[in-house]
Amino acid sequence: MKISSDVSTELALYDDPWKIRKKLTKSDLYHLSRLLLPRDCVRTHVLRWMKKEMVGEVHSKEGMEVNVIKERTGGTEGKDQEHWLVFRYWASSGCYMLNGGWSELFV
Repeated sequence: MKISSDVSTELALYDDPWKIRKKLTKSDLYHLSRLLLPRDCVRTHVLRWMKKEMVGEVHSKEGMEVNVIKERTGGTEGKDQEHWLVFRYWASSGCYMLNGGWSELFV
């Protein structure tokens, strides 16, 4: 059988740009408006790229303000939206979180 020379038989793996995925839970959506993020995912995909001082700020009681961009999705008009949230480590649960009204802004 002859295969056309303009057809590739090479396997190309898709690299998912979203490194942290999470199914929302009731606690993520309640009035506390805190999005809990898995510790290992944050350490692997976020903290390793941050300066030591920034990681210290995330682990502080106040946390660190971060600018989160809500990208425009297909069918929506306008520009991407920027929102300031607080990124912190929650020691009692052993996970990281974003809070500051995130659910009203993104859900």
